[in-house]
Amino acid sequence: MTNADYSGPFYLELVIIGEHAVFQDAMGLTTGSGEETVITGPGSKSSHLPGPEPQPNLVLYKGIIKSESPLLKWFEACTDLGLNSKINPKNVKLNLLDVNGMACCSWIFHNAYPVKYSVVNLNNANKEIAVSSIEFAYTNWARVTKD
Repeated sequence: MTNADYSGPFYLELVIIGEHAVFQDAMGLTTGSGEETVITGPGSKSSHLPGPEPQPNLVLYKGIIKSESPLLKWFEACTDLGLNSKINPKNVKLNLLDVNGMACCSWIFHNAYPVKYSVVNLNNANKEIAVSSIEFAYTNWARVTKD
């Protein structure tokens, strides 16, 4: 794919447990290296060494989910039941789709689970829920390469 193929509108497709939802924006796809401070001598002398960087949560904005989707039930089970409930993490795939619905690139988020979501409104006629945002914690992520 050339850079010319990346012009035009895009949207994001969230795929979990065989269900799909679409979103307009995402935040949290960042990577880098952090640093660790190590005490190296007397008098609290320290050195800075490369170390892991804390990963921000994946946040998706402006989405549509079917009201009877297993996705919504999973969101509710993870976020609404409190600390006494077991979290059921899943691998989450995020596709960047072009105007024709073709995936330009994809990412997989391992052991993801929702930590917060905000619903804007319910559309009973279409049985859809407009999601203002949903935030996922995860252990790591990777870009999915095409074969």
